[in-house]
Amino acid sequence: MAVETSVPVTVTDEASARIAELGMQPEFERMIEKAKELVPHLRFIRVTLEYDPEGELDPQVVIWCHRGDTGWESDRSDWEYRDWKVRTFSPDVCIQFVMIILYEAANGR
Repeated sequence: MAVETSVPVTVTDEASARIAELGMQPEFERMIEKAKELVPHLRFIRVTLEYDPEGELDPQVVIWCHRGDTGWESDRSDWEYRDWKVRTFSPDVCIQFVMIILYEAANGR
């Protein structure tokens, strides 16, 4: 699959600060590039910091991949991404980042 390099990526200030606090900017950048490579019909990536509502876990950086709904039934990119992530990074890195794919119709809904 060809890498789509023109996919816009937005990172909230809060997520950016957390990545800096963790000292994991290179790891984060690799994760973004891998998401661009693996997720088909990717429209944009939005990165936020999300908190555990129960307060038991540290906040996590969430990589929201917004993609078209074309071929969603056979999309295994989340599995491929997860497998790559755990083979590439230590558990201390993996626990800090989550990727979630959102399937959207052409009208964005």
